[in-house]
Amino acid sequence: MAINIRTNIPSLGAQRNLDQSTSALNTSFERLSSGLRINRAKDDAAGLSIAESLKADARIASVGIRNANDGISIINIADQAIGQIGNTLSRLGELAQQSANGVYANVQRSALNNEFQALMSEIERIAYTTEFNGLKLLSGGGQVIFQVGFKGDSLSQVTYNGVAATLASLGLAAAGSSAPQYSIIANNDIDSQSAARAALDAINSAISSVNRN
Repeated sequence: MAINIRTNIPSLGAQRNLDQSTSALNTSFERLSSGLRINRAKDDAAGLSIAESLKADARIASVGIRNANDGISIINIADQAIGQIGNTLSRLGELAQQSANGVYANVQRSALNNEFQALMSEIERIAYTTEFNGLKLLSGGGQVIFQVGFKGDSLSQVTYNGVAATLASLGLAAAGSSAPQYSIIANNDIDSQSAARAALDAINSAISSVNRN
């Protein structure tokens, strides 16, 4: 007895259509759940390549923004410290101006000089303790380069050159020394006036130096 095997062509076609519909439905569900039009290369190979490139650029840009914010933080810290030093220098100028006045005796100048020397030390303290993540900002910490762009060239970088605001840098102490080299009192009233005037000139120069920064 002969056996005939027949292929159910309509059934195979229906099965193929069902598989395609199921695959399309699964893709739609995947897009809905992920919120993405492209989830794998087969969805859109060219589109996926572009999307991945844009994602990489976005991640790099995000890091660049964080780097720029670090730079802004450094500048803000340095600016506030420079402002404090500027205010202190202004007060030093007032004390020197006052001591240079001939109506004062050394008894009064002694009190003025005590404040004068304390403020000098405060400038040095601010200069050496102002830092960001261990980087000295006002005492020769060196140059800092912030990478804020996509490339390695200078257009993608911002440079902070630092500010020198120690007493020696401002001309108020000898080079390499932290000890103030000016006083607004001396052995007698006449010499005290001369010392105060010399200190006033030096302080005015220091104020100009700070303002240039």
